[in-house]
Amino acid sequence: MRKNKQFYLIGILIIAIIITLVGLLELSAIKDIFFWGQIQRLILAIVAGMLFYLLPFKNLKLLSYVFHVLILILLVVVLFSSHEDVKRWIPIGFFNIQPSEFAKLSLILVISRIYAEREKIKNSQVLKALLVTMLTAALVLIEPDLATSVTYFFIFFAITYGVGAPREILIPLILVPLSALFSIHPLLIVILFVGTFVYLKLRNFSPFIILINLFLILTVSLSTPIIWKKGLKEYQKQRLTAFLAPEKYKNREAWQIYQAQIALGSGGLTGKGLGKGTQKGLAFLPAAHTDFIFTSFGEEFGFLGTSFLLLLYSLFLVFILKLTQRTGRYHKGILLGIWGYFFYHYALNMAANVSLFPVAGIPLPFMTFGGSHIIVEFIMLSMLFRILKEEA
Repeated sequence: MRKNKQFYLIGILIIAIIITLVGLLELSAIKDIFFWGQIQRLILAIVAGMLFYLLPFKNLKLLSYVFHVLILILLVVVLFSSHEDVKRWIPIGFFNIQPSEFAKLSLILVISRIYAEREKIKNSQVLKALLVTMLTAALVLIEPDLATSVTYFFIFFAITYGVGAPREILIPLILVPLSALFSIHPLLIVILFVGTFVYLKLRNFSPFIILINLFLILTVSLSTPIIWKKGLKEYQKQRLTAFLAPEKYKNREAWQIYQAQIALGSGGLTGKGLGKGTQKGLAFLPAAHTDFIFTSFGEEFGFLGTSFLLLLYSLFLVFILKLTQRTGRYHKGILLGIWGYFFYHYALNMAANVSLFPVAGIPLPFMTFGGSHIIVEFIMLSMLFRILKEEA
């Protein structure tokens, strides 16, 4: 089993290196300043990863609450660090720290510790982990950063489901996002309501549990339109509107989506070649080094290039799941949280690039230009190796 895990870890490392090099290659073709800026950030990321590798998990476990509280304090500080409408970064020299990225790491550590406190997971532990997640998400939502705040809930669910939490508390966690999504049409709400009732009845849940879940569906589905009108910022509404009707708004809100479609389509099978992307080169494709680096890569390397990247990402996620086999609950929770982080980021970024999801500003791991997320990702890589070392 240890040899198998060593194989998976080596595979994860090789894939991470390849994707990082691909990202650097693409950034160099966009602008030299992005390439050299990312090199500096990668050096910081490697150093941070090495330092975390030296830290035993027993110490990390003890410090997890302290670490997360410090991150929460930074999330409060960032709200007062700028007079702009969007407040996400704390400037430190040439580098801007984004506390919301580091909160993903600290949240993984806290939730994993909570679930490791007892031999059998209780509902009270799940509620405790959920409250910590909600507090973290609320602070980030104020920035505002809706997509990142949702990341925390996805990480929470990945860990909670993977460590074997009671199913009666897992069902509401699934119904909340489904109810919000299905609220776009009354018929969908009816289907979800009836389907949930039938499922819970067949699974022999108590009438009280059934009633609570049905009430939850009605509450979320009825409150979603109110949140849309009064809770979302104007730019968030524009992104959703552009996603739902890209042709109608292709010269305004859907400009990014429309240009991304042109770029990917023009790449064909093999692409136009490195540095020869016209949509990116003529500045028709906004944020080619951040939100749309996958599209930029697709224009220059085509369907074969993007398929290769997708294969690498898929193997990366599978290998992390393989590491969870025969692992203690604390380590397993961390591994599942790391898996949840990478899955969410890969899925949402790529989906937005191919118009399957609204543009959300979620970075593509190891590729998107930026410092905070790349540091967090290299720390997560080092934690995978630390877990294997401690389980030897």
